[in-house]
Amino acid sequence: MQVNDYRAAHSCRIFVLLVGVDTYSDEDIHDLSGCINDCKNFEAFLLENLGVPKRNIRSLHNEAATRGAILGAIDDHLFKNEEIVKGDVMIVFFAGHGSQVPAPECWTPQGSEVETIRPYDEGMQKDGTLVYGIPDRTIAILMAQLSRRKGDSIVTIFDCCFSGGLSRGTATVRSSVANDELASLPADLDQDIWDRDPDALHAILSNSTNSFLNSEVTSHVMLAACHETESAHETTKEGVRCGLFTHNLLKALRGHAIGAITYDQLIQKLPKLRRQSPQCVGVHKHRVLFKATERGTIIGGAGLSQLGEGSAGPSVWAGERKISPRVSAVAFPPSPVHYQPAVAGAFSNDAVFFSTLPPHRFLCVFHLVFCILWYAALYLLLAS
Repeated sequence: MQVNDYRAAHSCRIFVLLVGVDTYSDEDIHDLSGCINDCKNFEAFLLENLGVPKRNIRSLHNEAATRGAILGAIDDHLFKNEEIVKGDVMIVFFAGHGSQVPAPECWTPQGSEVETIRPYDEGMQKDGTLVYGIPDRTIAILMAQLSRRKGDSIVTIFDCCFSGGLSRGTATVRSSVANDELASLPADLDQDIWDRDPDALHAILSNSTNSFLNSEVTSHVMLAACHETESAHETTKEGVRCGLFTHNLLKALRGHAIGAITYDQLIQKLPKLRRQSPQCVGVHKHRVLFKATERGTIIGGAGLSQLGEGSAGPSVWAGERKISPRVSAVAFPPSPVHYQPAVAGAFSNDAVFFSTLPPHRFLCVFHLVFCILWYAALYLLLAS
C-alpha cells in the first residue's frame, strides 16, 4: 500500500500535541530557529498524508508553550478528551531545548540525574517565582496515567537532547545547561500530578531507570533525536531551518507505507546522522506505525494482511479483537504487494490461524483441501 493510500484504507483516529519553542523568556537560554518549523512540517504531514482532522491537533509555539500550558494540554486535549477511546493513537511531539539536572535526594535512584524538557517560561519570573523544566519523571507518570485511561497507543517524539552541551561548530544544538537556581528541583515538584494515580506513580518509582530513554516503559513508545550522551542538531534544508532528526523522520514517514513498518524499523531506516544517533525505546516499539498491532500480528476483524518487510507472507485471522503471536510455517518469498482483502464472513470462535503462504498459493492449497474433504464426504455418503 502506498503512503498516499493510507487515508483511504484507515480511519485516522489520531490525536496530537505539537510543542515547539524557538525563543525563551529567560535571556540566558539561547534561542533556536527550527522548532516551530518542525511543528508546522509535522502538522502538514498529519493533515496531508494521514488525513488527521485539524481539530485533533493542538499546537503550542513559543510564548504559548509555557510549563502550565504544556501540562494542561496533555490533560485536556488527551487525558480528559472524551473523543479519545482505547485503540486511538496519541502523539506528543516536542522540539526545543532539553537539559539535565541533579535529582532531589529523596528521588530514586539516589544520586541520579534528571532529564528535563524546557518550556518557554522556564526560569525566574517577574514576581520572583521560579518555573522549572518538566522532568522525565513527570512525563513518565503522565504517560502512564494516560495509557491507563485511554490505552497504550501513545508515541512521544522529542527533538531535543539532554547532554547539557551548548554548541558544536556552526550547528545549533537543542540542549542547554540549567542555571544555578534551576539546578536543584524541589522534591515535591508536580506532586499534584503524582497524587492523581498512586498506582501509576508506584510503577514509575519501582523502575530503576530515571530517563526519557527507558527501554522498559510499557505506557508508550518514544522516538528521540539522539542518545542521551549526544546532541540534537538543527540544520538548513532548502533554505529553511529545522531539526536534523525531524526532517529525516518526516522524510522517512513520507517514503514508506505507514501500515507496513514498525517504529523500530522506521528509526533503523533513517540515514546515518552525523554526531547523533536517533533512538526508539519502549516495550511496544515493534508495533506498526500508528496502530496497536505488533509486527506480524493482526488485531480484530477477518481478512488478509501482509505487514511488509520482514514478514513471511499474509496472515489469516478471525474472531474477536486480540493480539496473537506470529507463527511461522512454510516460508515463501513475500510478495511486494500489500494485501488487505476482506474475507466473507467471520468465524464464531476466537481461534486465530496464521499462514505464511502468499495469497495465490494459500487459495490453491485451501481449494485442494476443500475438494478432497468434499469428495471424501460424498464417497462415505454413497458407500453407506
